[in-house]
Amino acid sequence: MALETLAGLPLIKSFTQPITAATKEFYLDTLAKGSGPDGLVLVQDFFGSSTGAEASASISTVAGILRRQLANGTLATLAAIYANMKGSVDGSFGLGPVLIPSGPGAGSYPNADDAISALVSLAESAISAAASAMGGDTATLNSAFSEPAGATVSEQEFQTAAGIDFADLQEGAQTPVLALITSVPTLGTSDASGRPAQFFESVLDKTTAAGQALVAAMRDGRNSQILNDAGVNGYSTIPARD
Repeated sequence: MALETLAGLPLIKSFTQPITAATKEFYLDTLAKGSGPDGLVLVQDFFGSSTGAEASASISTVAGILRRQLANGTLATLAAIYANMKGSVDGSFGLGPVLIPSGPGAGSYPNADDAISALVSLAESAISAAASAMGGDTATLNSAFSEPAGATVSEQEFQTAAGIDFADLQEGAQTPVLALITSVPTLGTSDASGRPAQFFESVLDKTTAAGQALVAAMRDGRNSQILNDAGVNGYSTIPARD
């Protein structure tokens, strides 16, 4: 068999790099959409909602800012408006007419819809005033709300791209589960942030024997990798003699 050259393929022969810039951009735009390094798709990009991976830190941030701003009085007017909204819809102020006894929007309204409409108008002004008064905290709050929302949308997109259809899963199917079980030690070696080991440890119930067994299996996988890297493994060939 003779070796072949790039004769007759001038465009390929003239390459000065492994792939064209257009090819690189295609794969970056098509595949490198994950939250990991260089757009690496992580497990949390597919199932982050189930572990709170994308929302827990943001929720803590929001709660801390709101508590601080409430203590400072910055949100006092807005809080009073929301309290009157709640009273208008839960029947505390009557079912019709609705009588808001005091505070923002105090007065009588034919029904809850009219009361809420009046309070919404007041809330719009109160939100603008509070946003201005909170300064940098406003941008932090907006980011803390938008990032988890964006992650939830992209999670659905990743699942669709991977062909995961939760409405078409086969009830009682055992093959996927058994295949997953045999892969647990290997999955345990992928323990960086957002990878399989972190995901499973986030959702496992470690108070049960099953949960602890899965954690142990992942640890065993990491131990085996360390031993193999050191040249120690459990797959030595048995000598062909007594």
